Amino acid sequence: MIKNILFDCWSTLVKFKPKIESWTYNPLIAHLLNKDEVDTVKLKNFINSFLDEYYKTDIKYEIDNRQFYQLLIDMFNLKEDVSVDILKEETLDNLEIECEEHVNDFLNLLSKNKINMAVASNTMYSLEKTKEIIHSCINYNFDDVITSSMYGVRKPHQCFFDAVLNRLHCKKEETIYIGDSPIEDGYGPYNAGFKGSILVLNSKKDINLIPDKKIFDDPNFIFKIYQNYDEIIADFNNIKKYFY
Repeated sequence: MIKNILFDCWSTLVKFKPKIESWTYNPLIAHLLNKDEVDTVKLKNFINSFLDEYYKTDIKYEIDNRQFYQLLIDMFNLKEDVSVDILKEETLDNLEIECEEHVNDFLNLLSKNKINMAVASNTMYSLEKTKEIIHSCINYNFDDVITSSMYGVRKPHQCFFDAVLNRLHCKKEETIYIGDSPIEDGYGPYNAGFKGSILVLNSKKDINLIPDKKIFDDPNFIFKIYQNYDEIIADFNNIKKYFY
């Protein structure tokens, strides 16, 4: 019987659109005092390359955005007229945040069925900022919000899932995970011993990237794949049978 559902945050509960193209790079340049001494093209290319590799590979350890900015400042000898804490806040100011379509309708359905819900997500951003982002557009007060930036460990590392379950006092066999990443949110919970995983592939990620193919036909693991929350809501009666 499923009693608990854990949610990913980005591209599962909330999504963002950059207001400007170089939303990580721009705060550094806006406050840079020694621009004539810095190879800004090299700086920008490094940022893009680093973040591209960071998000596209299954790195299991987290760097938060404060650490990332400090790394850039020291690597490129940047002299900024504001603190690193202000830089990281301005990064998020360059993003337009909104909830995934119909996710609030799905949360209401789960709430009516007395399901415990929490967020357990990878993110470079602080716990406080992640909570603020979620509460800005999600009409539900989760039991808890837990981030990889708290631990320095990311999904799909089993340590992350073990820490989350212990913190929430949840049993693996009573918990499923909902997210958008086949590896982090599908394989990760499967490897950690969860009862199931539901993927909402808003970003059309390739499920063939999952390393352990047994996940697709394991009779002891609930594994469902949808394209959006409309599909989940339409299939809710089939999902609900696992709750009782």
